[in-house]
Parts: sequence; C-alpha cells; structure tokens
Amino acid sequence: MSKDYIGKKKKSGIIGIITLCLLAFVVTFVISYAIYSGKQTKKPENSTAQKKAQEKRITQQLDDLFGEEEDKINNNSDTAKNDVKSAKKTEDDTEKTVKTEKRNEEQTAKTREDTEETVNTEKKNEEQTAKAGEETVKTGKKSNQYEDEPEATETTQQASKPEDVDVATQPAKTVVPITEGKITKTYGGKPEYSEFYGDWRVHSGVDIEGTKGVEVRAIADGTIIWSYVDPIWGGVIKVDHGGFCSVYMGLSSENLREKGTDVSCGDIIGILDGNILGEDKTTHLHFEMTEAGKSIDPMKYIG
Repeated sequence: MSKDYIGKKKKSGIIGIITLCLLAFVVTFVISYAIYSGKQTKKPENSTAQKKAQEKRITQQLDDLFGEEEDKINNNSDTAKNDVKSAKKTEDDTEKTVKTEKRNEEQTAKTREDTEETVNTEKKNEEQTAKAGEETVKTGKKSNQYEDEPEATETTQQASKPEDVDVATQPAKTVVPITEGKITKTYGGKPEYSEFYGDWRVHSGVDIEGTKGVEVRAIADGTIIWSYVDPIWGGVIKVDHGGFCSVYMGLSSENLREKGTDVSCGDIIGILDGNILGEDKTTHLHFEMTEAGKSIDPMKYIG
C-alpha cells in the first residue's frame, strides 16, 4: 500500500468519524428537541387542569361562604320576623289592657256616680223624714195617737179607733202586769227611726222585761175587748177598765183569755212570750194605755 492510499484511508476514516459525530449530534439534538417540545405541549394541559381545579375549589369555597352568609341572613330574617310578631302581639295585648282598664275606670266612675246619687237621695229622704218627724212632734200627733202605727196588722187597725168612754177615774187598786218586772224602755221621748217600719216614731208605751213563760196579769178590774194573735206583736189582749184601757203585747199564743171575759185586778190574762218584731231582742212585754181614746203614759197607773 502506498502512503497516499493510507493517507486517503486515514482521511476517509477521520471524515467518517466526524460524520458519525455530526450525525450523532444531530440525532441527539433532534431527540432532545422532540422531548422538549413534548414537555412544552403537555405543560399547558396540566396548567389548564390545575387552573380549572383551582377555580372549582375557589368557587366551592365561595359557595360555602355565601351559603353560610345566606343561612345567617335567613336566620336573622326569621329572628327579625319573630321579633316583629312578638312586638305586635305585645302591642295588641297592651292595647287590650288599656281598653280594659279604661272600661273598668268608666264603670267605676259610673258606679261612684250612682253611689253618690243614691247617698244624696237617701240623705235627702232622711232630711225630709226628720223634718216631717219634727213637725209631727211639734203638733203632738205623734205622741198622742196610734195613727203612725203600721196598718198591716189587726193591732194597729184597732188601736187607731177612739174609745167611747168618758174621762177616766182613777181606780181604787192597780198592779204591774209582771211581778218584779223591770222597765227597760219608757213612754214617749224623742222620735227614733225604725229600720223595721221605715219611719220615725216615738215609743207609745213602756217595755217591761221578764222571763219567757212568766204570768201576765190585768192591772185593774175590767173586761177583755181584744184577744188575738198578731204576726208582729204576738199575742195581744186589750182590757177596758171603764174610762181607760190597757193593752198587753208580746204574749204567747197559748193560754190567752177570751174576748168578753171579765177580769179582776191581778187576774192572769196570758203568758209572756216576748217575741216582738221591730223591737229590741230582749224578752219583754210591750204595755200601752189610753184615756178617752188617746195614748197616755202607763206609769200614771202602774208607777
């Protein structure tokens, strides 16, 4: 082999090596570029997915946040509505209470006016009654007649009749109707208002206290002209003594002497019961006397 041939071979080998190196570089560059390009192509996809995921996460967080705020708003709205309802109910109740109190005040005022009117009327009636009583006392009619007694009973109807007798003569002997009886209320006096009869009157007799069941006696000789039971006065007996009469009230309905019976001074004419309506509750005999049909003080004969 010649040197030229060897030189050519060496030169050709060097060129081949350089060519192979260049080819290897090119291949390496192409491969590297392809890999780089592939990464650059995939990166936007990953970035977009992450962005979407992030947006979704942010959206969810916003939804949760707004949901919580909406719940709070709804809760606050419900609370406010309940507060409004409660306030309206309280206002309605207050208004009802005010109306009730106003109505009660009006009723109270009306009742007060009615009471005042009633009191004024009663006061006026009392003044008129007192004035009438004073006028009656001045004329002497109240103390000398039976006309002011109630007309509902036989006692009062008969007691108002004048007696057809002459001026009385003092009997030789008289006794008290009840032995050891105590005078608890005297004849006449100032007019007193009777709740039972509803008028003013003076006492037309004397009250003699005694034990229930004690004997009641005629104060003098005479004849029984009344003998009956009155719903107010109880057993009643009237004796005509000739010129004056005696009346015994508050007797028991049993053992009454009969009308027309002649009696002597001290004879038993009845038994004391003492239950007289419209007078005090003590057991007593109400004893009256008349002369010439007019009421007199019984103490004139039994004192």
